[in-house]
Amino acid sequence: AIILQAKRTVGWATCHLMFVSLSSYGGALQESVVFQQGVEGYHTYRIPTIVQSKDETTLLAFAEGRKSGFGDHGDIDLVLKRSVDGGATWGALQVIDSNGFSESGNPAPVVDFVTGNIILPFVRDRENPVLKTSNDNGATWSELVDLGSSAKLSAWDGYFFGPVHGIQLKRGTHAGRIVVSGNHTRKLVYAGSCAYSNLIALPDGQVGVLFERDQSKRISLARFPLAWLESKP
Repeated sequence: AIILQAKRTVGWATCHLMFVSLSSYGGALQESVVFQQGVEGYHTYRIPTIVQSKDETTLLAFAEGRKSGFGDHGDIDLVLKRSVDGGATWGALQVIDSNGFSESGNPAPVVDFVTGNIILPFVRDRENPVLKTSNDNGATWSELVDLGSSAKLSAWDGYFFGPVHGIQLKRGTHAGRIVVSGNHTRKLVYAGSCAYSNLIALPDGQVGVLFERDQSKRISLARFPLAWLESKP
């Protein structure tokens, strides 16, 4: 289990994640299972994110429902469950988007604090940014909106929102603006299996990326000029 310990410093909250035993807290922590592997038509559920409605009556938990296995490719739906009792119990599973035998996921929901609408950017086919909205706390959803070039440049290959929810600015010149993080693929550094990576600016002006490769059998450093990264594929 995970417990969050909040520490307030200079107006900001710092959260520390620690692995602990639930039993050691005498039942003070409560758990409800939202998505369970192997039930409700899906092999596995991954990439969870949760938001609360503006009126504080509803929790909305999103996830990818992966039908054929644990992996990132294949028949993957975007699903939702809602709770109206603070997370103690959860309603029936809702399929927000089904993309045939391809992928639909990486949800990054944002609650508009002005209108109360739930704004849900997500990605189809691991590269196409799209959007749905709800004006009734997630009970129903709008038709799919293709964000296309408004969110993705033509030179980008691969596109993913999040992970987890976006935010809405509450102060300053751009108060009310929705901000959603994401990442995309622009240049191929290595075509094989690879994982965790880290960027560094090198003394000669080049950029270095240190990354795991070949199922973590080795860690390599790739070097390239910034101009190469900025050029078209």
